[in-house]
Amino acid sequence: MVKDNEVVILIIDVEGMDGELIYAINDEFLPELLLFESLHMHNQYYDNLCNYLTNKGYSIIKSGWNTICTK
Repeated sequence: MVKDNEVVILIIDVEGMDGELIYAINDEFLPELLLFESLHMHNQYYDNLCNYLTNKGYSIIKSGWNTICTK
């Protein structure tokens, strides 16, 4: 969802490549709410991605197969 030329909500499900896509997003386009599928991520990779997102100002919530990140 885009509001006033800002990405507000981004939902990602790219069959195992979710983390790579998140790392590739320019900081200026990081949304207020980010949801991605984390079911198939290895623990260490998932932990590193969550640390990266926490450093970007997100709170992280694991919900079933997905992870919800909010600023």
